[in-house]
Amino acid sequence: MPHRSSSSSKRSLPRRLLALLVYAFYRNSARLAGWIGATGTTIVVRLSAFLLFCIGIQVMWNGAAELLGTLPLGTCRRQLNTAGPTAEHPTAEHRPGGCTLRRRPTTAAGSVQRTSG
Repeated sequence: MPHRSSSSSKRSLPRRLLALLVYAFYRNSARLAGWIGATGTTIVVRLSAFLLFCIGIQVMWNGAAELLGTLPLGTCRRQLNTAGPTAEHPTAEHRPGGCTLRRRPTTAAGSVQRTSG
């Protein structure tokens, strides 16, 4: 039997406590609903729905940010000088027709680097 380190048992304690609390609340949900009444139950249900909605928005926002971070950023503008990077935009690639394509820098693993500012 492998020996558990003290750090893994410290991390599992909050998980076990949370699981015990959830079990206790579900086990006594009828008693709790009677204690807080119809209005209290409505408030708890609406707050729970709002929190679930917020978590869903956060997941969607993170997914959209990750997806949009992989797409090339740029604009198509007609320019007279399409020879290459300029002093103003040294990382730009000028394409035929005057389209400027700029890509976000990526790490070695391929994920987009977060830039400040």
